[in-house]
Amino acid sequence: MAFRGVSVGLRSLNAAKRHATTAAGNALRATEASIRGLETRWGKLPEAEQGAIADRIAAAEKADWKAMSLEEKRAAYFIAYGAHGARNQKDPNLTKAVWSWVALFIGISGGIFAYWETRELLQSESYHLTDLTKRSNEKTEKPQIRTMTPEWKAAEDARAIELKQNPFQGAYAKVRKEQEKNSTSN
Repeated sequence: MAFRGVSVGLRSLNAAKRHATTAAGNALRATEASIRGLETRWGKLPEAEQGAIADRIAAAEKADWKAMSLEEKRAAYFIAYGAHGARNQKDPNLTKAVWSWVALFIGISGGIFAYWETRELLQSESYHLTDLTKRSNEKTEKPQIRTMTPEWKAAEDARAIELKQNPFQGAYAKVRKEQEKNSTSN
């Protein structure tokens, strides 16, 4: 059993060595040829190679800038400020696609709503467009509140006159003005 644990430890150590040599190999592969035309290829490069190129450019930036080639300077600028990652430009077709899907779902929901509202009329044998508008008006009409009926208002005014409420602007004010006119004209 003890040998098994040692062999597992040796395997992980060997894997770490292989990883270190591959990282060194990637750093060596980041040559002048690998940074030529970097702006067009950056998004297609594997992450490990992107990191190797960025490390090589960072090491070159620490040295004399005059010693850097034009391609290295362009690559350094692109890695620092280029249109990749979060600074990538939006897809112009994305806005159109989003708005078309929104319009589609609004249209579908409007169709379902129209079907839901008219399904009883559609199931009857004969219907007319006036039936449809009459039914929709019945649904949109609000029930009348009992305190807003003309009878209630008349009873309210009679009670206000009886109690002589608001003698300047209310129902009693109208009665009082009529009484004043009658008393001055007599």
